[in-house]
Amino acid sequence: MGFTVLGTNTDAATYYGNGVYCNKQKCWVDWNKASKEIGKIIVNGWVQHGPWAPR
Repeated sequence: MGFTVLGTNTDAATYYGNGVYCNKQKCWVDWNKASKEIGKIIVNGWVQHGPWAPR
């Protein structure tokens, strides 16, 4: 896999964010990167909408 930058195409792989890459043959997930992003989503949701959040 080549080096990819958000929204750019290098070595025929495009990075779409949250660890998802695609080329002309397939798409795949970098689970190391994806797990970090999923963790951020969970923590942010808990912080913003936890039991103390105004209803």
